[in-house]
Amino acid sequence: TRSRLLNLDAIPGGDVKLLSDVLNLPDTRVIIVAGGNDKIIPPTASRNVAERFSLRFVTLQGRGHDPFEENPEEFVNMIEALLQEQEIEC
Repeated sequence: TRSRLLNLDAIPGGDVKLLSDVLNLPDTRVIIVAGGNDKIIPPTASRNVAERFSLRFVTLQGRGHDPFEENPEEFVNMIEALLQEQEIEC
């Protein structure tokens, strides 16, 4: 999204192509995380992408476009909890 906002368009084919390529990597798991108050990419758009690719979707309520920067501890705790659910070592 930042590349699009900065007109860098560094990913030929766009974000969906990038996500498709990442999902084709071996042993790769993807979780879509959205801020509930994201004004740049509405959470519904992120949810649609997650559903399109059958990915786990998590909304961090009260957060905006960069929830990992707004509250890093909350974000890390959420990721660690998700990894533990999947029995993946942190």
